[in-house]
Amino acid sequence: MPLDHEPFTASYARARDRSGNVAKTCLNASCAPDADRMSTTMLSVALILLVVTCAPTLAQWSCPENCTCGRSPKGEDYAQCPSSGDVFVISSFLPRNFLVVSCTKWMGKSDFGLLKDFNIGQVQSVGFRNCPLPDKPYLNLLNSMNVTNAVKLSIQYYNFSNTLEQRHLSGLTHIKRLFLNAIGFANVPEDLLKDMTDLVTLDLRNNEGLTLPPKFFSYVPKLETLELGNNQISDLRPGLFQDLSRLKMLNLWSNRLLNLTRDSFSGLSALESLDLSINGMLKLQEDTFQDLGKLKLVSLNANNFKELPGTLFRGNPMLESFHLHENRQILKTLPAGLLANLTSLQGVYMHRSSIEILPEDLFWGSTELINITLYGNKLTELPARLFRDATKLLELDLSSNKIQDLPDGVFSSLYKLRVLRLGKNRLTTLNQ
Repeated sequence: MPLDHEPFTASYARARDRSGNVAKTCLNASCAPDADRMSTTMLSVALILLVVTCAPTLAQWSCPENCTCGRSPKGEDYAQCPSSGDVFVISSFLPRNFLVVSCTKWMGKSDFGLLKDFNIGQVQSVGFRNCPLPDKPYLNLLNSMNVTNAVKLSIQYYNFSNTLEQRHLSGLTHIKRLFLNAIGFANVPEDLLKDMTDLVTLDLRNNEGLTLPPKFFSYVPKLETLELGNNQISDLRPGLFQDLSRLKMLNLWSNRLLNLTRDSFSGLSALESLDLSINGMLKLQEDTFQDLGKLKLVSLNANNFKELPGTLFRGNPMLESFHLHENRQILKTLPAGLLANLTSLQGVYMHRSSIEILPEDLFWGSTELINITLYGNKLTELPARLFRDATKLLELDLSSNKIQDLPDGVFSSLYKLRVLRLGKNRLTTLNQ
């Protein structure tokens, strides 16, 4: 599933203060040094700063003149400059240790000058939300606020009309995590990431119609996580990922990838997690994943499969988790041995996919299984030896099917089973 985004997605926010220090607010002279005062010229802008609380290693600041400072109901310190208006919202606070600049539609490029009166100091993450592109590189903007030690940059929710260029990201050699979400650019400059050679995480989700140039990833060979979800991508050029030999996670959910081949993933020798959910796929070639020898998790949820090739995972001996739920077409049966002899496989999640028949050898040889979830399908019966080798299984969910009878001994090998769900079937008796 999608890669969660911090700091704007609550589920991904890290709200833990592991230092154990008691923080004090930085809204008085005893806690923060004097700073240059902002001009009292009335501007049609508002600057709200939710600032870091005092700690020996964090920034200290004072409330600029012509600003209103205080603390929000959530306990976040802020400064609004001038005292009325609605252009800027800036936040930076513990324990998350990030700075957020949010803008409104009244924001102008020249208004970025308001930020120079804040001596922010050390923060790990900097985000710009709903803000126009600055005239100068983002590095200049960070330097004007004296932001130091930032390793993550997030730019969200603004239609740049394809104007984001390499010059805007120039000099950001220290950034390791880059988020460019819903910023309205489709044709990405090939050299956009030229100066970001230490990048480890890249998130480009929610950019409808995104087109990636052939050599786009050649500048970021250290990339480990790549989020390309919800971009309506319809084609992956062979060799697009050729330079990403360290990539471990690739998310391609909610696109239009109908014709994936083995060449679509060439170069991804270290890939461990692949999400292809919600692409409308009808089929996969038998060797699509052949070169992904370290693959541990595959998500094929909410596609339109009517069948799958039996040798789909022949080249994936390290597979641990397989997800195929909410299939949008009737997947009447699965091929014999589809998930057989996968000795690292622990979880199989195939609920609500309209499956009617399971082959007897579906799981044979996959001896590490601990969870099989098959609820909400159309199963009427189970093969007697379906779970022959699943001796370590802990949880089995067969609820909400149409099972009328269970063969004798179907669960006899499940010595460690703790949870068995059979509700909402058509069973009238259970044999011992």
